[in-house]
Amino acid sequence: MQRCAAMDPYLKGSKVLVTDEAESSTLQNKGSFGRPVRGGELHLDLLEAVYLAENDRIEVREGRRGGVLSWTDLMKRGISEPGHFLGRYVVYRDLRNRGLVVRIGGEGGFLIYPRGTKGLKAKPSGWIYVHSEDDKVTIGALHNKVDENDGMRIETLAAIFDSDWDVTFYNIRIPGIALEGKEDSVSERIDGIEMELILPDGSGAIAKGGAVGNTGPLIGSPVKDVLLLSREETMLLRERHGEGVDETDPRWMVYRDLVSKGHRVRSGLKYGCHFRVYAGKTPADHSTHLVQCSDPKRKVSWEELSRSIRLCHSVRKRMIYAFPEKESTEGGEKVGGISYLELEWTRP
Repeated sequence: MQRCAAMDPYLKGSKVLVTDEAESSTLQNKGSFGRPVRGGELHLDLLEAVYLAENDRIEVREGRRGGVLSWTDLMKRGISEPGHFLGRYVVYRDLRNRGLVVRIGGEGGFLIYPRGTKGLKAKPSGWIYVHSEDDKVTIGALHNKVDENDGMRIETLAAIFDSDWDVTFYNIRIPGIALEGKEDSVSERIDGIEMELILPDGSGAIAKGGAVGNTGPLIGSPVKDVLLLSREETMLLRERHGEGVDETDPRWMVYRDLVSKGHRVRSGLKYGCHFRVYAGKTPADHSTHLVQCSDPKRKVSWEELSRSIRLCHSVRKRMIYAFPEKESTEGGEKVGGISYLELEWTRP
């Protein structure tokens, strides 16, 4: 029996309406496509319709009784609308082709569900924000999104499409316990270390004492019977001796926070960042994290972020962005704690 053309899915505005109850049920139950409405209809987002048309699962008409639209015609409709339609489509297509259930979310992103999920009431496992490689973001805004999604107990991911229309995924999270450490180990790191000379430009100091031996010191770099201290190590000793330090310097504040949590912190220049962080207490241990002190309001491109994340992945370390938080007070603002954000290459 030939199917009535009036029962075919048809384009209405930016949605595709599926009126045939059997077809609606199949699309919803075998793939979780669309949003059911009263009367047995199913409303498909244009992204979903383009994907289904590409895979020959539906034919879409121009209006209820119009002619059949080709896949290219549907794609043109999407591209003509504001937003990264083509970029969002290649992300959606990539996720769907790998068996993930994907629903259209806010801010141009997607909610993803575990493979095999059925029904609208299932809990999503993650929220994917879609960006072009040329888009710019701030570390502070990413941190806020993670904080919000953590409250709903779902992961935060970014999908970045490049000029070749390939997609790279990043997991974005607050590292938490990985950077907590033990907060009782600062004094043992600097006991017995006394500064002999602070460099005139304040970039470091020469000191004596402390744990200088075959395994090296817990802070500083040994030369003969003295320690060469970095700027931050010098500030740490000065603070412990009751001297004033610059409480507005973000780099120093991040360093102090990391050390107070039991980590051994060294220069990260060779990896293109501020610090490399050791979870262990001796130089024999390998560093586990690279930390970049960031302005939470500075806009950075995904190309810039990608360089650091890719390097970390290749050397088996974790890339952390850190910034002091500002708290509002009656007298204005003051610096509160340090916030950390981890970005890691992933494949959902």
